[in-house]
Amino acid sequence: MRAPAQSEYFKNKFCEKCENKETWKPPRAHHCRECGFCVFKMDHHCPWINNCLGQRNLKYFLQFCSYTGLAAIYLSIMMVLTFMFVIMSAKPRIHMNEPWYPYVFVMCLVAFVEGLLFAYFTYEMATEQMESIENNQSYVDDLKN
Repeated sequence: MRAPAQSEYFKNKFCEKCENKETWKPPRAHHCRECGFCVFKMDHHCPWINNCLGQRNLKYFLQFCSYTGLAAIYLSIMMVLTFMFVIMSAKPRIHMNEPWYPYVFVMCLVAFVEGLLFAYFTYEMATEQMESIENNQSYVDDLKN
């Protein structure tokens, strides 16, 4: 675990990019171009939540990733069960001649793959944030070093 330089903590910094040029910028704060203000321990600007991910909302972002991942896993399980229900119904030969049968098959397959992809993506985002918490280094701090 690397700590920022000690001299960084004792300097009085002001953000040149903020609208108010006399705004004090705390150590480890970074200016967000999309939001227009400085964020303490900024990790990134997330388009999912349309906000910057920093110290104050990291918990809520992790909850969001967890719930989205669980919903994606639930979607995948439900699509497998729906597909099995349609295939193994009491009269499968009758269902194969129905006009909706190919659409159900394709939609179950697409939703299953989409659920798996969202589950994997949210898992990766959550593990990246957990590593960031463990190392006490945000993504922006890693880029600066």
